Amino acid sequence: MPAPLLRPLRSALPTASQAGPVEARLERAVEAFQVVVEGSFGGRVYAVGDLLLCRGEARNGAETGLVARGHGRPRLGVRRNGRWLGDAGEPCADERWRSGGRLVGRMRSS
Repeated sequence: MPAPLLRPLRSALPTASQAGPVEARLERAVEAFQVVVEGSFGGRVYAVGDLLLCRGEARNGAETGLVARGHGRPRLGVRRNGRWLGDAGEPCADERWRSGGRLVGRMRSS
């Protein structure tokens, strides 16, 4: 199964007057992503609608949300030996990708 397809949660949020309890409580220091196409990464299966929460610095070997610098969709990856590796294990350049933080939580949609 390929990796999940993600989108930044903030791009999917309703206006402030329509925000639900989850969206209203998200801290600014947290990068949140919504799964839009089911997939697997790191031995876990992520379902459509799942919310992935990333925060802080990515440690070596930790699952991480990677955010494109410029155009591009976010993706999951890992930091190994000072390098980013994408969801398929391919190298990802620091010039192209930044860390959205270590994956710290998942909220299931159902």
